[in-house]
This record gives sequence, C-alpha cells and structure tokens, in this order.
Amino acid sequence: MAARLKAKAPDKTVGRRPMDLSRPLPGMPEKGKGSIPKILNIPPQKSGVPEPARPVLDLEGALQIPGAKPSADFWEAQSKADFQSWLADFINLGEVWTINTQNRLSGAPELPSGIKLPIVLPPSYGRWQANIEALEPAQAEDRWLEQINLDPSNRVAAAFGTQVVQKNQEDFMARAWRQYGELFEANRFRFRAQFFRELLTSVELKHFTALSEANLLATTAFVHPKVLAETGERRTVFGVIDASILPQAAVQTTMRRILRANGPITKRFGGAKGGLKPVLEALAAGRASLAPPLNQPEDRLTLATWGDRHRVPGEIGWLCGLWKRLPPFIRNFLEQLLILVEKLPAIGIIARFLLDSLAVCHSKPALSAEGLTPQAVEEAQVAGGWVPLANPGETPQVRIEDRAPAPENPIFSSAAWNFRQAALNATEWLTLPIPEPKPRPMLDVASTAATLRKSLIPYITVPERVRLFFMLPPWVKLPSYDPLEAIMAYPSFDDATYAFLRKLSEEHLVPNLSKIENNTVTLLETNWRFIESFLVGLNHEMGRELLWRGYPTDRRGSYFRQFWDVAGIPRAHDSQGRIVEMFRDIHPIHGWKSEGKLTELGGNRPIGKKVTSNLVLVIRGDLLRRYPNTEVFAVKAVPNPKPRPKDDGFEHLNRKPGNDLDEPTNSQRQNPVFGPIQLAADIFGYGFNLEKGEVIGVDAGEGERVNLGWYFVLRERFAEPRFGLDEPKSPPKQDADLAKIVDDKGRPSKKARDLSWASLVKTLKEYADLAAIDLDRNKPNLDHSKVADILDIDNPPTSATWNKDAADMAMILLQSPVSVYFHASKMLQGIEDGP
Repeated sequence: MAARLKAKAPDKTVGRRPMDLSRPLPGMPEKGKGSIPKILNIPPQKSGVPEPARPVLDLEGALQIPGAKPSADFWEAQSKADFQSWLADFINLGEVWTINTQNRLSGAPELPSGIKLPIVLPPSYGRWQANIEALEPAQAEDRWLEQINLDPSNRVAAAFGTQVVQKNQEDFMARAWRQYGELFEANRFRFRAQFFRELLTSVELKHFTALSEANLLATTAFVHPKVLAETGERRTVFGVIDASILPQAAVQTTMRRILRANGPITKRFGGAKGGLKPVLEALAAGRASLAPPLNQPEDRLTLATWGDRHRVPGEIGWLCGLWKRLPPFIRNFLEQLLILVEKLPAIGIIARFLLDSLAVCHSKPALSAEGLTPQAVEEAQVAGGWVPLANPGETPQVRIEDRAPAPENPIFSSAAWNFRQAALNATEWLTLPIPEPKPRPMLDVASTAATLRKSLIPYITVPERVRLFFMLPPWVKLPSYDPLEAIMAYPSFDDATYAFLRKLSEEHLVPNLSKIENNTVTLLETNWRFIESFLVGLNHEMGRELLWRGYPTDRRGSYFRQFWDVAGIPRAHDSQGRIVEMFRDIHPIHGWKSEGKLTELGGNRPIGKKVTSNLVLVIRGDLLRRYPNTEVFAVKAVPNPKPRPKDDGFEHLNRKPGNDLDEPTNSQRQNPVFGPIQLAADIFGYGFNLEKGEVIGVDAGEGERVNLGWYFVLRERFAEPRFGLDEPKSPPKQDADLAKIVDDKGRPSKKARDLSWASLVKTLKEYADLAAIDLDRNKPNLDHSKVADILDIDNPPTSATWNKDAADMAMILLQSPVSVYFHASKMLQGIEDGP
C-alpha cells in the first residue's frame, strides 16, 4: 500500500469554491454605497457560449493551497468599501434603533427598499467578546471584528459555526449543565446570601445605627472575640477591652440589663443618671470603678504573722537568738545527759525539757518569712539517718534504703537529701518577687466603636463569609460591582470542532477536496482566517444558546478553542485530560488585542505559540485506514556525501534524509502538532510547524542549496515481529513472470527483502495452488550472502540458508518495517504563490 502512494501537487482549486454575490441582501442599490460588488476573479465562461460576468467571490475552507491569498484581495477597492459600509450600517441598525412612545422604531434611517418590518437583523459575530457595539467600516482592514462581519467569505465561515451549534445544541447544553455541577449549588448559596445581606442591612439600619458608641460596645459583646481591632497588632476587640481599664463585666448582658432605662431593677432601686452610656464612658476613662481595690484582710494568716502567734516564751527566748552558735555545745551536753539517765532518772526530765525548748526555737527561723528561703534550707542542721514522718508522734516505718547515705552527699541519708532538694525548690518559688500590676490604659471608646460599625456592615461581612465557603478556580472572575452576584463561569469544550463541520459537509471544511487523486500524498496549508472566523461564529452562537437556556453567562466566553484534533499528539494533554494551552488553536477571543486594540484576523494563537501557516500533509488512500497507527513525521534533508547514480531514478542526487530518531534534541526531525485528522473517508492529514518556503528549500548560487528542504515520512510502527513474503509487484500473467526476484524498480534482485510469493514457483498452476510453503520444493533463487540487508546494515549476520533451520528461515521471512519518504518539492511542484 505504501508503494502505491505518489507525491503530487494539489489541484489549484482545492480549498476554494466560487460564491455568487449578485444578490447578497434584498434592498441593495444598483450603484453607489452598498451596490452589487465588482470582483475581478470572474468564473470562466462555458466554451462557445458567452456568459455575462457575475460578481463571484471565492469561499474559502480550513485548508488551502500553500501561499494562497485571501479571496477579498481580488475585490475592487471602491466596490468593496461601498459594500462593507452599507453592510455595517445594516448590521448596526439593532444598536441605533429605539422604540418611541408610539411603539414605533426611531433613531435610525429608513429601512432599505424591499425590507419590511418585522425584521431579524444579521448578527455581529464576536461583538460580546470584543466589547464593541457597532461595526466601523473604516477598520475593515485592521480589526478582526470587521474582517469577520464585513468580508462575505469570513462571514460565511462564522455562519458555519452557527449551524454547528444549532445542529448539536442539545448535546452541547447537556454537557454544559454537567460542567456547571457544583457551580449551580454555589450560585444558589450566593442568592440566599444576597437575601440574608439585605435582611441584615435592614436590621443594622433599624437597631445599630442609632446606638451611641458606648451602647454599641455593650450590645455587640458577643462578637467582640471575632472582630479584629485596628491597633496595628493582631488583637480582637475583646483583647483590646480586656487589656484596658474597662472591665469585661461592664459590657456584658448583666450590666446592660441592670442599667437599661425601663428595666425592673432601675425602677425599683433607681439607676445611674443617663443610663449605661455615662457609666461605660466613666469606667473606660478611669474616673469610676465597678468595685474598690482588692486588699488583704488584716487577720489573714501569713508567714509574717505566724511568728507573732507562736512566740517563744521569754524564759527560753534567749536560746532561739543564740541558736546558730549554741547547737554544737548543747548537742554534746545532751549526749552526756543521756548517758546518766539510767542512773539518775531525774536528769531525764531536764533533758526532755531542753529538747522541747530547742524544738520550739528550731521552728521559729524555719516558719518565718525570713526563714523560708533557699539559704535557710542550705544552713539547716544535718541529722544523720533522719527521715521525714507523715504525722508527728507516729512510729516511723523507714526502709533501709531511705537511711542509706545519699550518693550526691553521703552526709545525708537518701530520704533526707530528697527532702532537702524538695525544700530548696519550694522555698525558691516562695521567695519569687510578685510583680506589681501594670497600670491598664484607658479605652478609646470612639475608635473601638468605629471598628465595630465597620466590621458589622453586611455588605462587607456577608461576602467575606461566603468567600470562605468556596474555593473558586483562578479563571472564575467575580463581578466587581457585587461579589455575591452569580458566577459567570462558562463551559469549556475540548472537542476538535473540524469534525462537526465535516459532518455538515466536507465541502464546508475543504472545498473541492475530492479533486485530490487516490493514492496521493500532497501538501496543503491551514487557513487560519477561516478557522478563526468559524470559531468566533461557533462561540457567538453558543453564547446565545446558553443565555436562552438560562445558563449564567455574559456571552463573552470562549467555549470552543480547538479546531484540529490533538488526541494523538504526545504531551498535548495535562494530567486531568485537558488540552495544554500551547496546543490549543486560538487564544481566548476576548484577548484578541494588542496594546488595547483589536488585532487582525488570522494570527491569534495562544500566547507564546509560534504563528505559522502550518503545512498539512494530506494522504488519500487505503494505507491509513488499514494501518491507522502509521508513524508520520518530517525530517530535514541534508547533503548526501555519496550521490546516487543517475540511473537510480532520483531527480535530486545531492540530498538525503537526515537524522530521523525521535529524540528531543534532534533538530532534524519534526513530529506533527495536530492530527491525524480525517477530512473524508479515505483522506487524512497531519499538521506541522513548517511553512512552504522552508520545506521546498532555497536555491543559492550555481545550483547549490543552502536549505535542501524537508522530507515527509510514513513509517510502519514495529510493534511485533511479522513473518511472510510480499505480494508480487504485478500479478503474474505467464510462467515467465514467475521464479523472479525484483526490487521496487522492477530490476532483478537477489535480496531477501524483495522475495514475493511468485518467487517460489515456476508455473501459473503452482502459483494458483500455492497455499503453504514446501521448504524442500519451493526454493527461491536467493543469494544467501545478501540476506543481511533485511536487518541492521551496520551489524549484518554472516549468512542465512533456506531450509537450514528455524533461525535462518525466521531471518529470511522477517518482514521489516516499511518507510516511505516524500520530499516537499514533489508535492508543491508548480505552485508558486497559490491561486
């Protein structure tokens, strides 16, 4: 199938068909402004039969001859200006007419002759995206809005877009509502928020506006923790009041109830003069207090007063004063007395009295304000084997390990050391100085009340609250005049819209496409003027349909931005299946501007995308229907260091395909940017970022070429090994046609890749009966040393023998992937500047 394909230039009528403009609209004058157009490209007359010249303009398609000029370029300048001026006035009638009190039209000139009311005026395609109400004929050569609406060829393309929406409106609307999804619930919530906002505004005006500043503080106490104060610190109103001299109780409900003018407490006991306002202002300024300062009771027991209540009797008070110097002497004295107790019992009474007296003296420095310090604990006497008791007088139940010397200090027992450390910690806390309370500042009642009023405005608080409920995507823009207005998000469709146009008519898509011959490979060029006009009409009509169906939209959206199919292009879609911006065909229509002015038609690609008149490789035949996964790409031609011999059948001997490896760094290969696109049942196309002059090549000097052009390649994908033989180049008609091995040029060959089924037999009867290969009987005349050419030529095997073993037979019968190369010059031969 690949061998049948031939490179050929397209017929010059492909992509154009004549359109009669002799009566474009009723009521057009014969001469002057709006007269019948005078166009130079008059269709040819029938042979032998004179035919009067008629105004005919070429209707363009999505593809055209490379380098073709716009059809409007053949229009006589004055006739074109008159026609466009009249058409602009006619389309603009809907903007200048008004209805007067007599229910009649006024404000515009009379209707053209032949046109009567009621009338449906033609649309101004793209006016909502351009945000321009009236067409200006003077801008017909500079702005896309006038180029689409005032050029009949572009206007018809926009009308095709309208027909697509009308044919598919139910499907489009069903998909639009599915996209609306959660947005529908969001808008319902916003409508309820609008109602709630108006309700709160009425409450605010009725109940809060008339309140004084002090009364507002008391009335709004429940929202103080939720309102940020304007103090430069991140602090709420509650925090500001709590840090001020004004007590929180002054703004609570209880205080407001006590001091209300007609309350029961005020009537029974009398209230402050003026009610709550003067009380709050006096408290906030520090002129009054709700309660006297807190003082310690005089009879409160403290460490300072404990010593006064447990004074040591005067008889032994001198011992307490000398305690720090006497302990060693008294301890020795008591030890001597205890030795004599058994012999002199009366001495025991003296020892007991002395021990009790010393215990009282010991307690005075320990339980005084001066004695409960870490220093006093450090100076406490060391008692070997001492352990604390839970209750005085009980028999100690002491563990052996408690009496053991402490590892930290063997002078103390473990229990004594632990008790000492706990006492140190406790006395350290008891001796911490208590800081004096800082004086609290006065509260600025006026400023605080102003912050509350501002924060309680429903037109501020309700939208902010609603904003926290929903996370909107960045492309959703909220109306500046009302943040609670319905979200005007528009649906987005990633469909390749050329398919919808093809379903209407293949002639709408590419006129005269059928003139491309079967088994032909040729090059056409994208007509971005037609594509942009079609998409503007498509989006214009979709906006009208959305509005009619009650979809919340301002009709300025670009619902369709894709004309060609990029489903088979790597990296054209993101992780969510949406088309990546750089692979879209047009920029959003409302952004077709440059420096604040509308741009021209035909160059409105996405920002950053190369603007080219993309060449499209068009293939007609059964190859792509039979092998839809065929790999298609372009490869740059490079000089051939070993020119082919002239008898090899090649017209250009100094070039060959360059590096065709599919690698990101390979600048000699280009993959399609869109496609495959099915233009007809057996016609397919692939778009490339290449232009006509680039792919043909540029001559320089004496026949030498600086740019040798580009090859377009069709290659079979090597998915899995296939084994077999080829069909013969032509059906055998006699025995002499059999048992031959010939190459693609029909020349004798002894290479395995040129084997066919006819190479295995010698008679037509054997060929007809051939159902399976008999390896012993069916032996081709094959030079085994040439078998290697079916594999990698740089690493050939030594040889392969017919019917030797399975490996050799597999090598001989392996079907290698087919690649065919077509140079662009063959497909554009004879085409200079297009029709």
